[in-house]
Amino acid sequence: MLNRSHRLGCLGKGYGTPQSTAPSSAAPYEESGAPSDVELGITSESKFTIGYAYPADGGGDDVSSHRVDWDTSSSFNSLSASPHKGTVDVDASVAMSYTSDELTTSTTYYVRVLPINAAGYGTASATLSAAPALQVAGIPRPISVAGEVDVERLYPRVPHHGVPCSVFDASPDPRRAG
Repeated sequence: MLNRSHRLGCLGKGYGTPQSTAPSSAAPYEESGAPSDVELGITSESKFTIGYAYPADGGGDDVSSHRVDWDTSSSFNSLSASPHKGTVDVDASVAMSYTSDELTTSTTYYVRVLPINAAGYGTASATLSAAPALQVAGIPRPISVAGEVDVERLYPRVPHHGVPCSVFDASPDPRRAG
């Protein structure tokens, strides 16, 4: 029977070069770089829209979603409650923008985007800021007429700032991983 000191002595000694436990066929990946082409636009007196593109460096794995954080503090640590502070994960196969609403006119909001892949959260974008205010109307939607006409003004899909509102941009960048 081995005594305790002998067992501990054996456990403390390693032999050989450390080896990876991942199979050699597995593709290496790491957290991705920051998203590219990040734009923040004020959509109305109570909304902002942030648009973004896939990072140049996807970390060797597809970016599956993007986390959008917003807050009334540039350090993202305010005690503000929703809707003045929030986080949402946006599926990258569905949209490359996010529109937040129910915000307060003239309050400055700070916004950042983090890509997410199998390795976790990537590098955050630069923090952008803007304050909701009244805006010029955006690009009107097409109108088609057949028969009787009822006219209704809908919010534009592409506001005056040019960043498509969330879920309307269903054509994400085909460059997934870098």
